[in-house]
Amino acid sequence: EASQLMSEEHRTLGYRPPPGSLASEAQAAASKHDTGNLAKHNIETLQQAAKEDADRISKERAGIQREGLNIHDLTEDQARQLMSEEHKELGYRPPAGSLASNVQNEVRKKQRDVDHDVIREAAIRDARKIRKERGETM
Repeated sequence: EASQLMSEEHRTLGYRPPPGSLASEAQAAASKHDTGNLAKHNIETLQQAAKEDADRISKERAGIQREGLNIHDLTEDQARQLMSEEHKELGYRPPAGSLASNVQNEVRKKQRDVDHDVIREAAIRDARKIRKERGETM
């Protein structure tokens, strides 16, 4: 059931549930105990629990100011700088669930949502407009 819960929560969030999530706690508990004699839980109950925990995690991350930063508004360069600063301070790469890790995940998520053909076409149109304004030939 722990792996089913992890799968459902991962599907709902769009990324692996962070440490402290219901799914990660369930997997940690399952790895410590013999699960052979446990009664099967209702799949709908597991799905609902995963959805509720994913909603909780999303709300915690959505628009929340962490350390004075809105993690959803940072650029790729700012995410790299944050990772670098946190890495210097820790002496090792920040772990999953850290501010730097969360910001990089948000930046990656934003990048996945972008249609690269649309960006390319917009760049071409803008370049043509600039050339025309400057009287340059194509």
